Amino acid sequence: MYSTSNRTIYSQKLTASGGNPPYRWSIANGSLPPGLKLSKTKATISGKASFAGTYTFTIQVVDKKTKKTKTTPSTQNTATKVLSITIDG
Repeated sequence: MYSTSNRTIYSQKLTASGGNPPYRWSIANGSLPPGLKLSKTKATISGKASFAGTYTFTIQVVDKKTKKTKTTPSTQNTATKVLSITIDG
């Protein structure tokens, strides 16, 4: 649990496997705690949270689109996961 009182920098790396890297990350639903941000290419949530509470959000990752060939269409994979971060006052 992260605390607003200790004011340290929060940092959490996200991971994905399979698909066709590189991956692009985004928030599909909900929001991160104020003060935290998501790096869309580095897959890291980081920053200094400013308000206590539990924040629930859906993270989405999309892989690189494969090229169409004579025998296969181009494809792009998407995955989502509901996560939460609790900030202690």
